[in-house]
Amino acid sequence: MIKDFEFYHGVVFSRLLHETGDEIALKTTADSGNSAYVLCGRSGLYIKYSTKRLSPWHFSFNMAHLHEIRQLQTQTKAIAIALVCGRDGIATLTFAEFKLVLGQTLRDGGWISVSRKKAEMYAVKGSCGELSHKVADNDAARKILSI
Repeated sequence: MIKDFEFYHGVVFSRLLHETGDEIALKTTADSGNSAYVLCGRSGLYIKYSTKRLSPWHFSFNMAHLHEIRQLQTQTKAIAIALVCGRDGIATLTFAEFKLVLGQTLRDGGWISVSRKKAEMYAVKGSCGELSHKVADNDAARKILSI
């Protein structure tokens, strides 16, 4: 049986491959859960998903998740956070955007909410703030691989 995380993480990897048309070296990180990856030996990628069908999608980040992200930060030059919004799309955040909505210290747990109206980009807010701009569904490859 296919696990939920395999399905939702697979869509992120599929988009990366199809949007770049190039090889992407990919590995999981040591001593972490199943959400943290290193791409091309330099870019960090952390994936969370929501199985909810419609907007808004909610993503919680507990202390273990934040620890994984901090560990990934020590292993890579920069990190992107991919938030898979059911079957709707992917809201990808740079690490700076992630810290803006979740809090600069990443010491406490928190949440991120992603919403989208029909034919619009994603609005992102979190327990410590919200983005002043919207995030495009087709921005994943650029944000992840331009690191």
